[in-house]
Formats: sequence, structure tokens, C-alpha cells
Amino acid sequence: MKAMGKITITLILILVTSLFLTSCSGIVTPELQLNSDEDLNKIEEIDSIYLEVPYEKYAGPNWCLPASGAMTLKYFGMNISQSQIASKVIDEYGTSSVFKFISYAKNMGLEAKYQSKTIEEIKVLLNSKTPVIAIQNYSLTILKTHARVIIGYDDETQEIITNDPTAGKDFRISYADFLSLNLNSSPDKCKVIVLSPEEISTKNAELLSDINNS
Repeated sequence: MKAMGKITITLILILVTSLFLTSCSGIVTPELQLNSDEDLNKIEEIDSIYLEVPYEKYAGPNWCLPASGAMTLKYFGMNISQSQIASKVIDEYGTSSVFKFISYAKNMGLEAKYQSKTIEEIKVLLNSKTPVIAIQNYSLTILKTHARVIIGYDDETQEIITNDPTAGKDFRISYADFLSLNLNSSPDKCKVIVLSPEEISTKNAELLSDINNS
């Protein structure tokens, strides 16, 4: 009887141990699912970005550049009005001068450059929290030079997100149409004004160098 009792106890212990070990396999799945979701979120973060750039509608004729400049400067914490900018950048013909604006921004202590950038290069700047001012045609049917602030992008919908002084806040343009608006002889590049404090400008230069060398 004692032998049978020992065998019974041993069998019970083996059964309990077996059940305990088997039940562990059901605990791993939620953790793996969580990691998968985290990885997916990381991909989604890379595929789109939106910068909270204060919106302003143009306040005068041909003031798309003063308006775009005011929005960008306010994003960097500089409370400069459109009229202040217009007084420095509107030329004798009543139009905004990009080069006068560049000079004005530099005199305020900012890094300011007028460059040609691909969409991928613009994304690098946006990812580093730097909005840019695009200088391109107003639309596919209105071929007049226009300024708008690029504040984000969405790879899923294939769109550039802008604060347009005329068309409105969060105005979206497809990647294909955005390229078609370019003034450049090189169709894949857009003319942009890049404004940034000096320390941000240095970081952006390093990031752009990395993407160009990859």
C-alpha cells in the first residue's frame, strides 16, 4: 500500500508540474504582440510628421512670403509681424524678394539659405523639427510664383502638408503635384528657404550629409 501511495503521489506531482510548464506558453504571446505593435508605431512615426506651425493668412497683396516668414519665425519663438517683414522684403515692383528676405533673416541672427531640395531632403529637415518655405508655382493652372510653409508629410497618403497663406491651414498637396509645381530646371527638386537657429542648422547639415552619402 505504501508503495502504491508513493507511486500515486509521484504521478500527481508529475501531472501538476507538466500542467504548470505547459501553461507558460500562453503568457508569451501578448508580449510578442506588444513588441510588434511598438515596431509598427515606430514605422508609422517615420512615415509621417506634422509640425505645429502657427497659421497666418496673407495680410496684404503679394504678401505670401511675409506671411510664410511670419509663420516660420513664430514657430521658432520670434514674434515678428507680416508688416514688419513686408517693410523689408517688398521691392519697388510690389513683389516679395526672396534675397531681401534671406538678408533680413540673417540680420536677425538666423541661419538662412535659399536651396534646391528633393522631397526626401525636405523630409530630413521636417524630421529634425525644421519647417521650410517652398517657393514654387501657386497651382498647376496658375503659374505664378508663390510661397507656402511645409509643415509635414504623410507617406501613406503620399502628400506634403503645408500652411498656405492663401489656400489655408494644413493644405495638402500630393507628392506628384508638388513636384510639378517646382520652378527648378531639375524637376525632382523644389526651391526652399531654410530658416533655423545656428545650432539646428549645424545638426541639419550633418543629417543631410548622411542622406546624400547613403
